Amino acid sequence: MNAAPRLRLDLPLAAGVVLAVSVARLLVGGLSGLSYDEAYYAFWSTHPAAGYLDHPPMVAWMMTIGRAVFGNTEFGVRAMTVLALALTSAAIFRTTAILADRRAAALAVILFNFAPGIALGFVATPDAPSMLFWAAALWAVAEFIGSQGASWWLAAGLFAGLGLTSKYTDAFLPLGLFLFIIVSRERRVWLRLWQVWAGVALALAVFSPVLVWNAQRQWVSFRFQGSRTIVDGIGSAAARHIFELVSGFVVTLGPVLAAAAFAG
Repeated sequence: MNAAPRLRLDLPLAAGVVLAVSVARLLVGGLSGLSYDEAYYAFWSTHPAAGYLDHPPMVAWMMTIGRAVFGNTEFGVRAMTVLALALTSAAIFRTTAILADRRAAALAVILFNFAPGIALGFVATPDAPSMLFWAAALWAVAEFIGSQGASWWLAAGLFAGLGLTSKYTDAFLPLGLFLFIIVSRERRVWLRLWQVWAGVALALAVFSPVLVWNAQRQWVSFRFQGSRTIVDGIGSAAARHIFELVSGFVVTLGPVLAAAAFAG
C-alpha cells in the first residue's frame, strides 16, 4: 500500500497560505468597523504631513493611498496594511531561503501568518509598515551575505529609513545590525565598504523629513514617545513589566515562534 503523499513545504504552499489569509483579512477588514486608533490615524490621512504627535507618518500615508484607490471606507483604510503583511511574508521567505533553505522559508512564512498576533493583521496600525521595512532591510542584508554584492547595503539603508518613518522603535534595527557586524572578526571587514556607510546616510536622508518636522515643533513627537518609556521606581514594578513583556511574546507569537525568539 502506497504511503500518503508528503506535504511539500515550498514556495507554492507558502504563497497559497499568504493569498488565502490576505483574502480573509480583506473580507473581514472591509466588513468590520474601525478601532479607535484606526479612526485616529484615518483622520491623520486626511491631512498628509511629515509627522504627527504619536507616531511617524507612514501609517497615515498608507491610508491616504488606500483611500484614494479604494474609497473612503474601512476597506480603503485597511487595504495597504494587508498588502504590507503579504510583502512582509515575501521578504521572510526570501531571507530564510538564502540563510537556510526553501523548506524552512515556507515554514517561516506559515508560522508568521498564523501567529496569534497576526490574526488581527487587517487592523491598520504603524506595526504593519514597521514589520514590512524591518523584514525588507534584513532581506537586503541576507542578499549581501549570499552574493557579497555590496550595493545591497544601499537597499538596506533605504528600507531602514522607511522603517523609521513607520515607527521609532525601528531604530533598534540599525543598532542590532551594527552589533551583528562588530561581534565577528569576519564581518568587521564589512565596515570598510563605502556602501555600508552610504546606506546609513541614505537611511538618515529618508528619515530627515520626520526630523525636520519634529525640530520645527519642539521635538513634540519624540518627547511624547519618550515620556512613555519613563516609569516611577524599579523593583516590583520592573519585574511586573518584564513578566508582561515575556507573556506578551508568548501570547502574540505563539509558543513555537516565542521559543525560537528567546532561543535566538
